[in-house]
Amino acid sequence: MLHRSTGTIFIEDNVFSLGDRDDPQSPLHIVGAFPTPDTTGLLATAPGFVAVTCGVHLGDVTVTTEIWDSRPEPDPASWEDVAEVSVAWPAGRIAVCGSDTDIPITLPPAPDGDFRVRDSVRHRDAGEDRGPNDPVEQHLIQIWPDTPHPRRTAEGHRQNRRTLARSPTPLNEFTGNGIFTLITRLLRR
Repeated sequence: MLHRSTGTIFIEDNVFSLGDRDDPQSPLHIVGAFPTPDTTGLLATAPGFVAVTCGVHLGDVTVTTEIWDSRPEPDPASWEDVAEVSVAWPAGRIAVCGSDTDIPITLPPAPDGDFRVRDSVRHRDAGEDRGPNDPVEQHLIQIWPDTPHPRRTAEGHRQNRRTLARSPTPLNEFTGNGIFTLITRLLRR
């Protein structure tokens, strides 16, 4: 492991993201242009961008980021949901972006800026509106250089994880102008 950090971010609308707010190609640069989660039900991708869906609608989530120089072994037994996607970040710098706080991340060098992102989460299913005695939603974001390949969803230990594999068109298969068409459709909603 090259780097590990943990922080709490405030989120709105059940989502936080990974990306560069200064990248004009990123949905982070266009207010309200968050894509619909792909087939993992947990992660959505677009060029230079990953959206992470949360159970919390409005509130704090704990995010631990780990930067690796190669693929770490997954630990699905310790988490309720685990999903992986590929994304390109050529600039080598991104942030975990909440509603009002960004946690900067420096990425290791990668051929063509290609990375793999794994999100492992627990307490996501506790619901949108949580009381002070409810558990805080926890995410472990692991990032490492890797060539692009298909999404992976590891089923958690609960029966309802199987429903995460059913979803409409995956976002990370859109290329070129396709992502801008999708963003335009989302903004019209």
